[in-house]
Amino acid sequence: MARYISAMTVSFPISQLQQLLIHILEQCRLDIIHCTNDYIIGREHPGKVTYNKLVFVEIFISHGLDRGNEINLRVVAKNEELPLQADNHCYEVFSTINETFLSNREWQFIEQVIS
Repeated sequence: MARYISAMTVSFPISQLQQLLIHILEQCRLDIIHCTNDYIIGREHPGKVTYNKLVFVEIFISHGLDRGNEINLRVVAKNEELPLQADNHCYEVFSTINETFLSNREWQFIEQVIS
């Protein structure tokens, strides 16, 4: 199973965050299949790649009242594909999502760690 994880901190009003994250995932051509205040799951449209290559993206949202508008996001991109090559389909989708997050001008990007 291929799995790529990015942890980032952004500054943005929490009341508007969910809608922005949904918009970003939809920009990356993902369907939203589950959404709560602290968790969003998106899935790639079926038909473009085989089923085992379909990428699921989970976003975990963590914020504290003492941190103001600072929000921690953990983005996990995964699929059933064996990552036999460094540049596989899951990694390509993960890279696209990270680039879209980094280029977003609506929030202040504070830091990012990729594992």
